[in-house]
Amino acid sequence: MEEQAERQDAGSEHVARAQQKLSVLRAQHEDLTAALTELVADLLAGRKRLKIYRQFKMYNDPALNPYLYSGRLAPSGLAYISRGNRAAQSLLANSTL
Repeated sequence: MEEQAERQDAGSEHVARAQQKLSVLRAQHEDLTAALTELVADLLAGRKRLKIYRQFKMYNDPALNPYLYSGRLAPSGLAYISRGNRAAQSLLANSTL
């Protein structure tokens, strides 16, 4: 945006809009920098701790996916069955298409 705000071959309206946007971007950058600096300081001081989030995928688990535990296939067919899920493959093999 800085490049656009300094263009010599652009019209004055274009440069003015780019300068306004650049001003907003700089303010956002300052806010984010301050927030990250505060977070790192809190982490290093022990005031905050990082939390690990787990990802749970329901679509390959026959116990959690209604299309699998009801014996039906999803509308997109085999897209819900991964190659590595033997239980899902077994269920698919025993279902009627």
